[in-house]
Amino acid sequence: MRHLIVLSGDLIESPLTDRLLEKRDHVVAADGGTDHLRRMGVTPDLVVGDFDSISPEGQAWILERQIKVLRFPQAKNATDSEIALEASLAALPPSISLPEVELVFLGALGNRPDHVLGNQLMAAALARKGYRVTMSDGVSILYAVHGPDRWEMDLGNLPATRWAISVISVSTEARGISYQGLRYPLDDFDLQFGSSRGISNEPEKPNGIISIELASGTILICLTPAG
Repeated sequence: MRHLIVLSGDLIESPLTDRLLEKRDHVVAADGGTDHLRRMGVTPDLVVGDFDSISPEGQAWILERQIKVLRFPQAKNATDSEIALEASLAALPPSISLPEVELVFLGALGNRPDHVLGNQLMAAALARKGYRVTMSDGVSILYAVHGPDRWEMDLGNLPATRWAISVISVSTEARGISYQGLRYPLDDFDLQFGSSRGISNEPEKPNGIISIELASGTILICLTPAG
């Protein structure tokens, strides 16, 4: 089950965005994320937030489409991202198991480093609970993985480009990391928090399959065009 959470950060229309919008089961827009969806012609199931970043055109579109709204005050104890996440989780069927849920955050990146970092750490916390988590701005794509796990990606299923691939530990130590299909190998490696050892790898084959095994800890895997 794929739940989309669309935030107000950077998001461009691209083949990557189109692929992430496919096969969606539920869509929540957070405030200015509504403008992204309006531009792409996607109607959300719900809009949440304090409505300090949405455009007048976006607000008119909500009324025209009669989209359900949950409005919050500007003075609150959670970001619009967290509020949208909670609304998305509340819409999940009670009997579903967490690994069946893919949470896709669009517009989670941008020019507010505090919000970007908060969103990335939120993704890591969700992965620790057992969710599959993806974030993207339509250019790069980020996955949160908690061990023990084996993450695999067929690059043929992504838009054709030259990808740079980085692995960053968001645990004190991410243990037992092994790569397959990447040019610079790691085998049962323990990656320390703050280490740059996992930054800027590349696939052996542009359209090949890459995999990363993780024995324990939490990592962020970032794929971004290599320039």
